[in-house]
Amino acid sequence: KQWVGENIDNSFLNRQYNAVRRIRELDLLGLTAEYGILSKLEAQGVDLKTLESLLPLAEDLGLLSVVANNQQLLINGVAPLLIEPAPLLLPVVAGALEKGPSAFFGAA
Repeated sequence: KQWVGENIDNSFLNRQYNAVRRIRELDLLGLTAEYGILSKLEAQGVDLKTLESLLPLAEDLGLLSVVANNQQLLINGVAPLLIEPAPLLLPVVAGALEKGPSAFFGAA
């Protein structure tokens, strides 16, 4: 095999997807508040305290170390797949949360 003799700074392997900038540009926090997603989650029994209690379980399962070891792959590969379609998906998620668990069971 032959290797490329130069380093291209703007290649996929070297470039980092700017998730924070895209979240601001798409105004995802504003849309989340506008659709009332956090209050609908809280009405379903999911709040920050509940999510925080799941962190020790994630650590015991080794999920946090997997995320830490694959940070670049997650930022460049998974983050765009979650962030870019979010403006279209947030109204659907808000509607499903309003209907309750039956909407998620029906979608599955």
